[in-house]
Amino acid sequence: MSEISGKKDLAKSLVDAGLAPTVRKAEDIVQHLVESIVELVSEGHKVRIHQFGTFQQIHRAARMGRNPQTGGELEIPERKVLTFKASKSAA
Repeated sequence: MSEISGKKDLAKSLVDAGLAPTVRKAEDIVQHLVESIVELVSEGHKVRIHQFGTFQQIHRAARMGRNPQTGGELEIPERKVLTFKASKSAA
């Protein structure tokens, strides 16, 4: 199983590549990028990053499900879900 990387690792990578002067500045860049993607997707836009993938919001209709503890049926309400599909070159 591979190691999990996060925003700090991405920020360090930006500094190592010479794209940001400090880790703090790189963390700000990564945070702004994430916030921008979330904002655009929540406004209904698809965000496609070449050779990486596509973020989009989809609508999941209400459906019937089961409570695993009681076995009784219950309605799972409709909701909006953020999805990501990796590009073929990134997979």
